[in-house]
Amino acid sequence: MLLSGPDRDRPDDTYGFRLGWQRLNSAFAAFLGEANRVSGGNGLAYPRDKLVVEANARFELGQGVGFEPVVQYLVNADSFYEPYSARRARDGVFVGASLVVPLGTILGLAAE
Repeated sequence: MLLSGPDRDRPDDTYGFRLGWQRLNSAFAAFLGEANRVSGGNGLAYPRDKLVVEANARFELGQGVGFEPVVQYLVNADSFYEPYSARRARDGVFVGASLVVPLGTILGLAAE
């Protein structure tokens, strides 16, 4: 869901909410558990289903420059990016932000 221009004085701002669901292949979930066991962990297979709940926004600062904060909560995290870890991934919160600076627009370059 995305709410654009929530305030008449700030028409380019947005607020968003997103639900994301991912499902691991059963063989890959078993691989992650086995990689965990080989690395000294308990070796249990990871849950196949992962859920991400996200709230985000964009605040226009002028000349196309935008500040974009995000907060996510992850349920059933896995060790996809670090499979050979003895530590088990846990549910958790991610908080971050981006500063978007369109250099072409600021420098006056036309988009083709």
